[in-house]
Amino acid sequence: MRTVIPVSIDTIADRDILDWLNQCDNRSAVVREALRAYRNQGAITLADVYHAVMDLKRAGIVVSDNPQPATTEPDDIADTLDNLGA
Repeated sequence: MRTVIPVSIDTIADRDILDWLNQCDNRSAVVREALRAYRNQGAITLADVYHAVMDLKRAGIVVSDNPQPATTEPDDIADTLDNLGA
């Protein structure tokens, strides 16, 4: 089932959108895709996490059960960093 939802586009302020839509073969599909992308922006899926982990694995990143700090800083600097924004 389909429904039609009218949308107004200003020919001056929205000229870029209008030009883009005029180049599309299937405007409805393009608008639906853009709306879904906007709605889902920032949403992280399990597939995203899996792909990120696999990318790290392919890059040779190894996870350690006993990670060591990359560097240590003097106590006064550590205290200053710990208190930033407090």
